[in-house]
Amino acid sequence: MAAILLGIGLTVFLAHFFAALFAKTRVPDVLLLMLVGIVLGPVTHLLTPGDFGKVGSVLSNLAFVIILFESGLTLDIGVLQSAVGTTLRLSLSTAALTFGAATVVGLASGLPLLQSALLGSILAATATSVVIPMVKSMRVGGTVGTVLVLEAALTDVLCIVATNSLIGVATMGKLEPLRMVGNILSALLFAAVLGVLLGAVWLALLGRVRRFDNSMFTTIAWALIVFGIADELGFSGAVAVVALGATLTNKERFRITELPGLRGRQIDDLDDADFAFFGELLFLLKTFFFLYLGLSMRMPSLQNLGWALAILLPLYVGRHALVRLFVPATVPAAHATLATVMVPKGLAAAVLAALPLQAGVAHGAELQELGYLVVMLSIFMTALAVPLQSVRPFAGLYQRLFTGFAESEEVAERQLMTAERVEGSHGDAAP
Repeated sequence: MAAILLGIGLTVFLAHFFAALFAKTRVPDVLLLMLVGIVLGPVTHLLTPGDFGKVGSVLSNLAFVIILFESGLTLDIGVLQSAVGTTLRLSLSTAALTFGAATVVGLASGLPLLQSALLGSILAATATSVVIPMVKSMRVGGTVGTVLVLEAALTDVLCIVATNSLIGVATMGKLEPLRMVGNILSALLFAAVLGVLLGAVWLALLGRVRRFDNSMFTTIAWALIVFGIADELGFSGAVAVVALGATLTNKERFRITELPGLRGRQIDDLDDADFAFFGELLFLLKTFFFLYLGLSMRMPSLQNLGWALAILLPLYVGRHALVRLFVPATVPAAHATLATVMVPKGLAAAVLAALPLQAGVAHGAELQELGYLVVMLSIFMTALAVPLQSVRPFAGLYQRLFTGFAESEEVAERQLMTAERVEGSHGDAAP
């Protein structure tokens, strides 16, 4: 027991060191935490995921929910309204590119068509648990920050529904595309409405709850409740939690105070102590989540390593063209270049990769092994590509790729204000 406590304490201090190193070198702390987990697990076998028992999976899901909630708290609804179109175009095209590349590689590796399509649906989502911490650590705000956060939440829903539908085809031989589309739309829409409504409920209760002793954790507990309710109802828990966070910090824009029962009432806001607590908790959970993810990786065969790279290389190359095509040139060039590599796979893909085997789908073991390998490699590729963007000759290459984009955040803001003034003057001149 003493050794376990010693290890936990050292891990926390090591995570702080990695975070400081990230600030100086741009080598992401999540990559270093994963490497520690890989050394302790698949390389030396000092630890295994089984040593964590059920705590490991609970910890992973808890980190997932709090990452989503914290990202919702920082969403600017004004920016969100202008970023919806960009989010849909970029996320759907990236998901389609991933699905196509994985399906083709699955067929080339000898998998049947259905299992190849399953591989594509498993890997279609970007990793919320990887993208959001990196976006926050690098202080990427505005349109690109919002797009990356929403893309991760949206594609999670798409790949979960699509994967479960294809597993149904594999086990029951029946595909209902209209039902699948309806499930996706209802999962998104009803989850967002539920998150907003339960956010209004929490704002009404917050003042009273704060009178209790030791109530700092209650807002996080409410986020867990919202996620659980949405998931049990068959909606997207991820979208519900993001909507909850956005409601708590954008109550004026959502007109929460005009809802029946809240009109004229004094509604408390989250304060600095709340945000400080959320940040500390997120740091702690993120540390152990990525360590656990490294422990869960497996040593790959050379053949599967080649297939995984064949899936990822077209994705990272094609993402450059998609960002150039769909992200407006008014955003800073540095943010646009970052968006080109923010396509790692994470918790959702790792969980979904195990489902075909659990459901008794043929070639389920191959799907799981290849899925885990793509998750690991994509996180490594994203984490390594981030610091390379500021190193010659890569920095010059990215500057040429994104010629015409704003040079800095200040320039981007001036260009956006100018565009809004021009649009406003055209609207005034209209009959």
